[in-house]
Amino acid sequence: MAALATACAVVLGQTAGDATAKPEVVSVPLPLAQQIAVLLADPAVARAHWGVVVTTLDGKPIYALNESQLFQPDSNAKLFTTAAAMALLPPSHVFTTTVTGRGLFLEDGTLRGNLTLNGVGDANLSGRDLPYIPPTLRPTSAPTANDPLRYLEEMADQVKASGVKRVEGDIWGEDIHFDREQYPSGWTMDDAVWGYAAPVSGLSVADNELKLTIYPAPAKGYEAVSRIVDNFPALVKLDQAVPYYTVESNVYCSAVKKPTFIQIERTPGSHVLHVYGYIAEGAQPDVEEIAIDDPAAFAALTFRQMLVDRGIPVTGTTEASHALGYSPRVPTADFATAAH
Repeated sequence: MAALATACAVVLGQTAGDATAKPEVVSVPLPLAQQIAVLLADPAVARAHWGVVVTTLDGKPIYALNESQLFQPDSNAKLFTTAAAMALLPPSHVFTTTVTGRGLFLEDGTLRGNLTLNGVGDANLSGRDLPYIPPTLRPTSAPTANDPLRYLEEMADQVKASGVKRVEGDIWGEDIHFDREQYPSGWTMDDAVWGYAAPVSGLSVADNELKLTIYPAPAKGYEAVSRIVDNFPALVKLDQAVPYYTVESNVYCSAVKKPTFIQIERTPGSHVLHVYGYIAEGAQPDVEEIAIDDPAAFAALTFRQMLVDRGIPVTGTTEASHALGYSPRVPTADFATAAH
């Protein structure tokens, strides 16, 4: 980007007794508005849409451009929350996510009550490794990707190791650590379907998103048809540990070579994903990240299935509690915890 612009002024004069003194050139900064105009006129950024607000430290306006318009937040906005977290939490801080049994724990291993996943804001219950390693310092051979649900798996293992053999109750996902304001004001509902706009939750797993892949291959039942037609339904796969979303696909694979176009829609509150568009034969699979609309409910649903897979039947259903409208439940027995 261009450097801040300045105006050059020539000051004519001479020092007393020096008839040969040369004019002095003094650089005078342009007004702020003109400096910004010069920056935004740079061909490298001139086609972008800019919003600028400059104030004094006490909030007095100095300069504004498109300040009342709505913009999709850029990743540099994360710098503010990261800086705030680093200022308020020591580097040694550890988030502890627990599993709590509430009810009567019988000698035969039966819990007559509920199991609750207690979220406290840990953002790393996912497949990512910490600390972060820059790409240039990573091993040449990429390691196998971690299971995004690996920490739920570990907690399910600890529940089984604690002696629980049956749950006569429900599995709860507790998201009361943060308020229920999942989306910043100004966001549109068109964003809510995508992983980059996944809701904020005190109980977050797998980055609160699921991977959806569109393959340039025929959907199930169309393998033979694909050999005799130019367009056929494409294969669409959503990676989810338990049935959470239903996919209704109108994506077609085309023999015509053209750029892939995929669009996804979901009505607020619905668990049906409408996927449509086209992908050319021979194209690379198209991978999209889909936001989980209620992370706490998804975590509870997944955790229940993990318990069942480990031979621990659960007679109840799954529920999620949130900061607003939350009704406290008084525990009579706490027996199992798992930390991350």
